[in-house]
Formats: sequence, C-alpha cells, structure tokens
Amino acid sequence: MCPFWRPLNSLDAQKLLVKEMHRMSGLVVLITILALQQLPYLPMSGFTIDTNCSGGISPHLVDAYTVYLPVEPFIPGCTAVPIVAEAISKTAYKLSKFSFIGTFKGAAVALNSFDEEDVFVADNIIGWDGQEFGFRLSLLDNVLYGYVQDGANTVTQKKPFFYSLMLMTNDGEQHVFTAQFKTTHTFKNYFTNIFTWLVDGQTKGSFSYTWSTNFASFKFYPVATTHRQESGWTSTGLYLVAGDVEVTYTQ
Repeated sequence: MCPFWRPLNSLDAQKLLVKEMHRMSGLVVLITILALQQLPYLPMSGFTIDTNCSGGISPHLVDAYTVYLPVEPFIPGCTAVPIVAEAISKTAYKLSKFSFIGTFKGAAVALNSFDEEDVFVADNIIGWDGQEFGFRLSLLDNVLYGYVQDGANTVTQKKPFFYSLMLMTNDGEQHVFTAQFKTTHTFKNYFTNIFTWLVDGQTKGSFSYTWSTNFASFKFYPVATTHRQESGWTSTGLYLVAGDVEVTYTQ
C-alpha cells in the first residue's frame, strides 16, 4: 500500500502524521514529522521601525504590511556609523524560507560597498554577529547580492564567516524576492546548508556551505534596513520598500 498522508485540519496543528503500511510484513510504522507552516503576511505593527539619527528622513508605513525606508542623507553632527533606517521584527521564527514584495531603489553612487539596502533574517539583532541570510543591494555598484553570515564560524576569516553572491544588476523595479535554505546532516557534527535566492520565482543564485553550524536550529528575526557609512555622495531618491513579508517555519 502506498503511504497515506493525512494532515491535521487545525491551523494550530504542529505535526503531520505519516502512516506507512507494509502489506508484506504487516508492519505499521508511524512517522511523525514537523509540519512546514507558512504564516500570513507579517503586519508592520509587529516590527520596530526607526532611524538612529534625527534630522534625516523618517521611515514610514506605506500600508499595514509595507514599510518605506530611505537611504538617509549625511547628517552633520550625527556620530552614528552607519546611519541607519530600519524595520526589525519583534518576533523570531524558526524558519527555512522568507519572501517579500519589494523595490530596491538604488544607484552606483556610494563610496563603500556596505552603503546598502538590505532585507534579511538574523538570529542576533543586538551585536549583528550571528547567523544571517538574505538580500543586499550595494550602492557602490547597484548590484543585488545574496549573502550568508555565520557567526559560529570565525576560523576561516577570523570574524563571522561572510559570503556574498552577485544575483543581478538592480533595475529598481518591484519584484517578489525569496531566500531559503535546506539543511542536511553531513557527517559527525557537520551540516550542509544549501541557500537559494529567487526573484519572481526564478533562481538567481545558490550557495552550499558545510560547517558545524546547523542553520535549521536557529530562530530568525526578519529585518529590512538601509545603511550609510560616510559623507561624500548624495542619496536623494534612494530608498527601500518592503512588504507582504512571509515566512515558512517549523516549531
């Protein structure tokens, strides 16, 4: 008999029961697996929206599910480096995938590759030195990158492992952006984490990474932000809009 899948009907159900009946042996094996669940769009009321320097352009809501984050102008007297506009989720999710509808309005005008517009997920929103993955638009070259950071691996780079992959030249248009990973236990205490970045459902890049870090074991906060590192260039008309954020998670 073929395996029979019966998902629990409750929206709060956390597991699916998979019953596999073996006709030859009469053995019935019950396998319990964690169910992947996709949340509705995350409302912006669940995010902290702010900037770290007064006198700039205030980030604001476009609607209940969408935020507008400017690339701040250089503000004389502001000692913050970088100057940041941000929307940070108040809730962390044990997720394997996130997506959003967004527009990266950028240009190749900055002096530093980390003058940027980012949408990503992070497990550490205090020191920002933990596990992260997502999208970043560099305002040095106006290129959209997928990236992975592993704060548990400081061996190869003497600081959190960071990998950046060019996905596409930014067109400044609205798209559906998706980042996801799959983790498999490779051997002993090592895991292979395979990351994939998609735009409008088309794969733009992937990266496979084997280390002792199991990304599936972390809870992540969704984050959208813009960073300005220094003066010497104009950010007029540059911004990030991100909304209809969805996460696929397990508990």
